[in-house]
Amino acid sequence: MLTAPARDPVTDFESTLGWQQGALSLWPCRNLVSHIGSGPGATHCQGLSPYLHLPLQPLPAASLRHLPELQRDLQADRALYLGRRGGAERRWQHWLGPAHPWWLRISHLLRRVSRSLHSRLHPDLARKVRWRLRHERLPWMVTCADKWAVKAWAAQRGVATAPTIAVASQVDDLPWQQLPRRCILKASHGWSWNLLHWDGLWYRFRDGDAFASGADGSLAPSKASHCLLTTAEVKAIAATWLASVYSRREWAYTQIPPRLLLEEILQPARAGPLFDIRFFAMRGVVRAIGVGSSLFRRNNTMVFMDCRWRPLPVRSARQDWPLQLPPAPVHFGSMLEAVARLGAELSFARFDFYDTPSGPVLGEVTVSPHGGLINPSDDPAFNRWLAAPWQLSPWARWQAFWI
Repeated sequence: MLTAPARDPVTDFESTLGWQQGALSLWPCRNLVSHIGSGPGATHCQGLSPYLHLPLQPLPAASLRHLPELQRDLQADRALYLGRRGGAERRWQHWLGPAHPWWLRISHLLRRVSRSLHSRLHPDLARKVRWRLRHERLPWMVTCADKWAVKAWAAQRGVATAPTIAVASQVDDLPWQQLPRRCILKASHGWSWNLLHWDGLWYRFRDGDAFASGADGSLAPSKASHCLLTTAEVKAIAATWLASVYSRREWAYTQIPPRLLLEEILQPARAGPLFDIRFFAMRGVVRAIGVGSSLFRRNNTMVFMDCRWRPLPVRSARQDWPLQLPPAPVHFGSMLEAVARLGAELSFARFDFYDTPSGPVLGEVTVSPHGGLINPSDDPAFNRWLAAPWQLSPWARWQAFWI
């Protein structure tokens, strides 16, 4: 990590240059925003950290110029290294140094080896997904990952999907002049590639967390003016989608013909937000149900339910439970029946449903949640329990052991 020489009396350096989100980034050492949810009247985060209430500072024009000089900060380098992937795995070397008794060093090393063996002998969901990405090549994986092909696949099994307004393999083939007042544009071969058309305006929608408004998380595009796009920008983004492969790590996405989909916006069955009801199922048998919404994602909350809509005891250090548990979907029983039909022949898949006035609507089928990079929760015991019914052959378990 490199820091510019000190130029401001408030901080000991002007800006920081480091590696973030896979790119070289520059951070001005100024407090430009404040945590609005941490005041005395907030439900949580009340004085937990002094960094929540720092005074705002203007960004000096000098910070936008090219930095004439850089100095390396070895202490910041070490902190960044120990806190990231690779460095965190080497922190155990500190315990093997001469500063600790030999028996404590050996005990710590044995505990680490034992935990590593246990996690490999009893793989969690992310490890099994990584095994699938590396070794499974099944046609149904491509069909389920393709947001256009999965509609016909679900219709054959009597399950409804979001109504499609238009589908095109070229940007100019979409009916740009006859768009409905409200619809959503997405790509058939990607995830979170979503643009919202609302009352004649285009927005970068993604997963919708920027559009949640009020206590119930209702959709309010007027609150997301920073996501506004022009029609020219929308066409450029759509053209980029068509020319891109979402992930070469995930084999299914490399086999999907790129298409653009225009879909109607779904309405909830009852007043309030439209919840994402995510069924984790093996051979059609539901193991757990994750409930999400734009409001949940914005507030970093999560909850998992069982097949009787009772909360599962998931311990999370990074995400909170919502202040009020979401009500059971109006068509919850129909959703369970649909999952049983769709997943009867699939070893594992996650089925995302929405509860609408006309009944359950299938949003998508995910065969590799999060690309196997992270688990559904940060509770190791829950992640292993969730993956337990997904049976692998002895040879597949041996392959997964080394992933």
